Amino acid sequence: MKVSNGIKIAMANKPLCYKTLLSRTLVSLILTIACFLIAKIVVDDVTQSEAYKSLITFLRTSLKNVIAVNDAANVNFAADFASHLQQVWVVVRSTELTFVVVGIVIVIQIAKFVVGICDYVVAVNVNEHMSSLRHAKFFSTLAEHFKHALGYASYCVVSLFFYNILVIAIVFGLFVLLIGPLGILAMPILLAVILIADAFRLMLVGMIPAKMVCEGISARLAFKQAFKGLDFRTMAERFISYFTMRLLSIVVTVCASLATFGISLFITFPLFTVSYMAVRFVDYYTVNIKKYYVTFDNIVIPKELRTKGEQLLNQVDIDA
Repeated sequence: MKVSNGIKIAMANKPLCYKTLLSRTLVSLILTIACFLIAKIVVDDVTQSEAYKSLITFLRTSLKNVIAVNDAANVNFAADFASHLQQVWVVVRSTELTFVVVGIVIVIQIAKFVVGICDYVVAVNVNEHMSSLRHAKFFSTLAEHFKHALGYASYCVVSLFFYNILVIAIVFGLFVLLIGPLGILAMPILLAVILIADAFRLMLVGMIPAKMVCEGISARLAFKQAFKGLDFRTMAERFISYFTMRLLSIVVTVCASLATFGISLFITFPLFTVSYMAVRFVDYYTVNIKKYYVTFDNIVIPKELRTKGEQLLNQVDIDA
């Protein structure tokens, strides 16, 4: 219900999807260029090393063995792969690695800050659609809500930074533990851990943008209130909704990209970005027992707000 309504709301906001695509594309392009220029310091040294060339040769040979169904040749794949990675790591450590890592992290946080501002504009527009079917202009909305957008963007950068570091550490630890015995089969497990961690985070704080927009409160206050009144059933429903949304977006995006050689990303990426925000607002409206528009002809009215006549009609099967 929440996921399907979120997607329908996004599909009814095509101009918002296009503007989201434009803003995300510009940020991603600038981020990619900046990270490439910083990482080039290390990449050049690594790609010219013998250890790197040996790793590439090894991977090509292993892939040919897989295609030729020569399993015996890859029996020691995990150990050999680890050995090659260790040799490459020795080369990496001899470069200006610390400078590059710090530089890339700073650039990524700046990009997240800008994306957070854009996401808050998306949140405001989604709320206006759901509450009154009003579709405001992107930049006028940004100007009107710029102060709160800065607060939300700051929250995204500061509070999520430590959580993301924890998730990365756990995933890296699992990678080290599982890559040996499972090989490439460890990747689906790591992806599942990432999806679970993301759904768990949103289960706790997913309503922050909705509370900020609908109640006009600060990011700090919304963060504090997001944890209140969370019973087990609500938490479980939220977790399932957010996990389903993430999994659905990945499956659809990957399958559509493979079928269209990446062209479908211009549709799926903005659609799921707006849908993802819409699901958070559907959650907020549902918990707070508020009616909302999905489309012009589809209005969701909680049973607690229905009149006696509406409740009676819902119980009667009218035969045409």
